[in-house]
Order: sequence, then structure tokens, then C-alpha cells
Amino acid sequence: MEYIDKRILQKIAYVQNELDKYVYLRKDDKGYYIEYAFADIEEKYPHDNRCLSWYVKRDNDPTFVSMEVDKIYRLSSFSCSPDSGCSPGNPKLNCAYLAGNTEKWSYDDPKKCACWHLETLNLEKHSFRLTFEQVKRLFNLI
Repeated sequence: MEYIDKRILQKIAYVQNELDKYVYLRKDDKGYYIEYAFADIEEKYPHDNRCLSWYVKRDNDPTFVSMEVDKIYRLSSFSCSPDSGCSPGNPKLNCAYLAGNTEKWSYDDPKKCACWHLETLNLEKHSFRLTFEQVKRLFNLI
């Protein structure tokens, strides 16, 4: 992603109040982790920033979807159901997906539940829905 694209994406995320929806994928000697892409975020990292979905962490698995480090992704999360009460790094004790056994869940193998997921962005094809008020705010930022 070129620098100008990041600046435009940041302005769009700002007017949509979604600065916390964009992260960089990073890797160090402990493995993969995420950090917020935009400096306007008060905290540098989402909570439990190493709790990444199986699809992001399993680079030695043949079903792994190749994710590039130091690239911006849209942040979402996995949970067994919208009202499960699970959040990244915190599966609920009576989580239906884990059949009440949270011992089956770990940061290394989060069972596709209660973890962060990264969505690839193709800015040439990605569409943004902006309200008229958001468009006015965007024009004021440019």
C-alpha cells in the first residue's frame, strides 16, 4: 500500500469513527501479533493482540491463507455466535462452541472462537459507505 493510500484510508476511517478497525500484522520471535495502524488511537494495540484466528497463525498448515506482515488489514473477530459473550482472548465459560469446556481453548489454538480475525483489503476494489455528513467531514479534512 502506498503512503497516500494509507493517508486516505486513515481519513475515511476517521470520519466513519472506525480508526480501531484497521491494524498492522506484525511478527517477532514470539509469533504474530497486531497493532493499530493509525496513530490517533490512544492505545497502540488491541487487547489480547496475539490472540489471532487459526487462519492467520497457522502458516505451517496447508489451509493457511497467506497474510503479509507489515500490511494493513481490517480487524474483525471470531465468536461462536453474536450473543455468545465471547470476545478475543476471553471465551465465556459456557461457550456453546466449546461445549462448556474452555480448557479446549488456548492462545495457540483458539478453536476459531474468541479471537481476532484479519480481513484483506484491496483498496482498488474496496467500497466504503459514507453518509452525506461523513462526506462533508472528509472534504473538510482534505
